[in-house]
Amino acid sequence: MSKKETTPSSKVKLATGQAINELAIMVKHRFDEVDKRFYNVETRLIRIEGKTFNHENRIEKLEDEVIDIKGLLVIK
Repeated sequence: MSKKETTPSSKVKLATGQAINELAIMVKHRFDEVDKRFYNVETRLIRIEGKTFNHENRIEKLEDEVIDIKGLLVIK
């Protein structure tokens, strides 16, 4: 046999190696998709957290205003 000819077992090894490489590429692609989705979810949660913090500050200011208004309504 010459060096260019491959034996059946080496063909199987080559095919198996190619299949493993293709599988690894597919798995990496899926992991990249999952990473992208988690990043999007994390970004949205951070925005929601910021909005919640802003609303909490607004509520505190409104509560202070209500206390001030109640103070004005008290008859002395």
